Amino acid sequence: MCPLQLLDLMHTLHTRAASIYSSWAEEQRHLEAAGRKIEADSHTLWSSCWCPLLQGMAWLCVDARRQVRMQALTYLQRALLVHDLQTLDAAEWESCFNKVLFPLLTKLLDNISPADVGGMEETRMRACTLLSKVFLQHLSPLLSLPTFAALWLTILDFMDKYMHAGSSDLLLEAIPESLKNMLLVMDTAGIFLSSDSRTGYSALWEITWERIDCFLPHLREELFKQAVMPEPVPSVPVEPPQPPAPSPPPTEPKAPSRPASPQDNTAPPSANGTDRSSPVPPSTPPMPTPVKMSPPESPPSLSQSPLILQPLASPLQVGVPPMSLPIILNPALIEATSPVPLLSTQRASDPVDPTEVK
Repeated sequence: MCPLQLLDLMHTLHTRAASIYSSWAEEQRHLEAAGRKIEADSHTLWSSCWCPLLQGMAWLCVDARRQVRMQALTYLQRALLVHDLQTLDAAEWESCFNKVLFPLLTKLLDNISPADVGGMEETRMRACTLLSKVFLQHLSPLLSLPTFAALWLTILDFMDKYMHAGSSDLLLEAIPESLKNMLLVMDTAGIFLSSDSRTGYSALWEITWERIDCFLPHLREELFKQAVMPEPVPSVPVEPPQPPAPSPPPTEPKAPSRPASPQDNTAPPSANGTDRSSPVPPSTPPMPTPVKMSPPESPPSLSQSPLILQPLASPLQVGVPPMSLPIILNPALIEATSPVPLLSTQRASDPVDPTEVK
């Protein structure tokens, strides 16, 4: 029971070290003839108190007795995740990895307790889980280290060694899960991204997967199967802006064409030089309905000159050759037999009454 009592004592000292050093520093200020001053800052607490106590707990984590190992791991986890250690800077956390966690993981790779194979695998699994938790909890200060890449590769080396350290599937299942958790957190924080790289990822991304592919070759596809490597976009030369092309002048709307009708044709001028037809003014728009004309004032005489009409070009007359000669019709005969009155010829001197067109 002595190791367990020692663990309890070290844990108590670890949690009360900050208050003890603060009280010592306060008492020293009231002494006139003070020798070496006692500082209660985090650097002094780490080097003089916290780090030695953590090393003592880690030493009991490799004890051959299973109960002592498990209890020591519990105390060590509580001590590393205590709130007082949040004041440590990046260099002190790097010292924690190099002086406490990495020596512990190295010692656990040895065959400490041959009679307790299952207990040793559980101890190794808990130690790897503790390493992952401490790394993620203090990732922000660790990123400021110039040796962060070396620290990260050392963690990957231990993951590789612990994958092959056990004989059961306990470590084979626990190590990939811990590694996935660390990779996802680092990727979410943008640690692997780089705007200066051609692929968009930093050099840390490349060396990370070069190391992981040695013992987990399919982890990249499983974890980042939706991540697509960005391809470089070729630069397109920018042309100077061209002046806008002049807009074409507005064109007048054309009147819809319609087939010629007998009413639209005009009679040729007579021999005495008078115009016998009354053409519709060009400004009058075409009427969609037939135009009803008033009857002539006096019936035309049979002596009037006949109207010469050209044959209508009908789309139904396919294959019928056009008539080469005009059709000469007598207006008097057409008016006598047609139910629709024809336009009467008017003299050029007679004005057209606009009220006649309805």
